[in-house]
Amino acid sequence: MNCEDIAILLSSEDALDQKNRQEVERHISRCEKCAAFASDLQRMRTHLRKMSEVMPSDEFFEQTRSLCHARIKRSSIPKYIWAALAALLVLTGILVLPLAREIGLDQPLSLPTVGVLILVLQNLLMLFFTPVLIQKFRFRKKVPMNGFRNKEVCHG
Repeated sequence: MNCEDIAILLSSEDALDQKNRQEVERHISRCEKCAAFASDLQRMRTHLRKMSEVMPSDEFFEQTRSLCHARIKRSSIPKYIWAALAALLVLTGILVLPLAREIGLDQPLSLPTVGVLILVLQNLLMLFFTPVLIQKFRFRKKVPMNGFRNKEVCHG
């Protein structure tokens, strides 16, 4: 077994069977890194058992719920954006319908038809990606919630 396997077995909440326990103990006796990990894990589990369960207050739940609802309301796309996108879709349809007969024929497409098709493709891309871009740029400014701080997490 390698160190990753040992870490997984040690981190498991399930009791190890005799064979795995012996392999883990043998590996820990030879590997300082895994021995330190096992010691730290045991110490953390001991401290966690001693801790009392803390239940957040009703006020905390209410503030969290309010923040979530405010974030959801803020994240909706404004109606004028949807109206503009619908108008763009209608305009695209109006431009394409007269040229539909030419597109269906087995003839080379004229330059105006190719231009309209490019315009249609551009409009379709805008229709699909505008809401995504609005959401992305809207949430670029992160507002920290009261009581929470961003901390660097080490996954080493």
